[in-house]
Amino acid sequence: MLCAPAAERNKQPILDILKHYIDNEPRTLLEIASGSGQHVCHFAPHFPNVLFQPSDMDDCNVKSINLYIDHFKLCNVKQALKIDVRKDISSWNLPNEFQPKHIDYLLSINMIHISSDAAVDALFKNAGSLLSSKHGLLITYGPYAVNGQITPQSNTDFHRSLRSTNPEWGLRDINVLKEEVWRFNVLTDTWELMSIPEKDFPEELASFASCFFGEPILSEFYMFGGTAVPFGTTASNSVNVLKRVKDETFIWKELKTIGDVPIKQYGSCLVHNNGKFYVFGGTTGWEYNLEVRSLEPEFSGNKDYAGRREPIRWKWTLLHNGSGINGRYRHEAVVINDEIILIGGGTPEWTSPLTEGRLYYGCVKFGNNAYILGGCTEKSVMHRFIDRIVLRPRLLQDCWQLDLKEWRWKLLSGELNQQICFHAATVTPEGCIYVFGGTTDEKFERRTNQLQRCWIKPPTLFYIAARAIINAYPTLSDRFHDIALTNIFDYLPSSFN
Repeated sequence: MLCAPAAERNKQPILDILKHYIDNEPRTLLEIASGSGQHVCHFAPHFPNVLFQPSDMDDCNVKSINLYIDHFKLCNVKQALKIDVRKDISSWNLPNEFQPKHIDYLLSINMIHISSDAAVDALFKNAGSLLSSKHGLLITYGPYAVNGQITPQSNTDFHRSLRSTNPEWGLRDINVLKEEVWRFNVLTDTWELMSIPEKDFPEELASFASCFFGEPILSEFYMFGGTAVPFGTTASNSVNVLKRVKDETFIWKELKTIGDVPIKQYGSCLVHNNGKFYVFGGTTGWEYNLEVRSLEPEFSGNKDYAGRREPIRWKWTLLHNGSGINGRYRHEAVVINDEIILIGGGTPEWTSPLTEGRLYYGCVKFGNNAYILGGCTEKSVMHRFIDRIVLRPRLLQDCWQLDLKEWRWKLLSGELNQQICFHAATVTPEGCIYVFGGTTDEKFERRTNQLQRCWIKPPTLFYIAARAIINAYPTLSDRFHDIALTNIFDYLPSSFN
C-alpha cells in the first residue's frame, strides 16, 4: 500500500469539513483522482450510509486503493476504477449506482494543481453531467491563488516547484479574467482604459475568436465563443459585439442568432468577408472540430444614428461539418481573393523545411502576405508521476512571411524583442504590426505588458508628418485628449491661434 505523508496530515481536517456538507443518508460519492486510497478509507467509516466509488488513472494508485479497502474491510467502498477524467464518461465503466445524473457527491482532492488544463476542464464539465440535480455537489480540495496572490510562502514555493516539473501544473487562480478594454493611440503612443461598465461584459473572456469590422475606422469588434474560469466549463456559442455608438461611447451587445447555431466552444477563429462572418473549428474542452459556419445579418427597414440599416437578427449556416478532417484549436485564418486560409493551430501538420509547427503564436495579414510571429513548440509531456521524464516547450521569437499567391514561406531577418507566446498581434492600415503581451517563460508563468511594433512597408508621408507634428508640439496630446491620426488636422488651426 502506498502512503502519502500529506494525505495523513490533511485527511482529518478534510473530514471535519465534509461533515458539514455530506449527509449520512443513502447517497453516492464518486472520488476522482483518489491517489493512494488513504482519504477514502478514512472518510467512509464516518458515513456508513454513503456508497463510495474511488478512482484514479494510475495503475499503481488503483492497486493501492484496493489494498486499503481490503485491509480495512470497508463494506461501503467499491473497488477502485481506472478513470481518466478527460475521456468520455461512457468509457469509465461506472457501476449501476453511479450513472450520470444520479451521483450525489463528486469529490476531488489535490488533483487540480497537478493536472493539465484539459483534465481540469473535463472535471468540471463532467460534474455537470454526473451530478444529481437534487443533491449534486462538487467538492474540491487544494490550494488556490486569488487575484494572482498565493499565500502563505509555502504555497508559493509549492506552486513554483509544480511549474518547474510540468508547465501545465500549478495553483489555479479563482479570478484570472479581466473585464477590461484598452486602446492604444498609434499617433501619441499612449494607452487608455476604456470606460465600459463591467456588468455589460461577456463572461467568457478567454480563448474567444474575434475580428474587427465596421465603418468608419473599424468601429465594431465582434467576438464568438470563449470560455471562463474554470476553463472549459462555461464555454459559449454567443456572438457579442463591442460597438462605438457615438463619440467615445462604447457598448457591448449580444447578437440574436438563428439557424445552424454552433455548439458551445472556444479556440475557434473568426474572419469577415463580403458581408459575412465565418467561424472555423474550436474545442468544447474535450472534443476538437473543424466545422465551418457562416453568419450573416438579416435586416429590417430601421436605421441607426449614422443612417445605416440595423440587423434584426443573424443567421448561422453550416457549410461543412468537418468530418474526415482533424480538428483545430487556437488556429488563425486570413482572407485572400475570396479564399480563407487556415494557419497552424492545435493539430498542425508542418513539414520541413517550412517554419516548425507551433502553438499560441501571433498572425496578421497585410496585402497578399500573412505573418506568423513567435509562439512555442508543442507542450510538455510527462511520463507517470514517478521516474518521470519532462519535456518542456521551447518559446520562439522568429517571424515568418507567407506569400498567399505563390504559397512560399520566407524567414524574416527581424525578430521579436523576446521569446513569447500567448501574445496578441494586429496590423494597422499603414502596414505597422503591433504585438502586445504574452508569456515569456517555458512555464507560462511570467507575463509581460510590453508593446512592440515593426513596419513591414515604409510609412506614408501623412503618418510621418503627423508624427513630426506631435514630436514638435508634444502639448497637443495634453490639450486634445482624443487627437489621433484620423483627426489631427482638425485640431491644427485652433492650436496655432
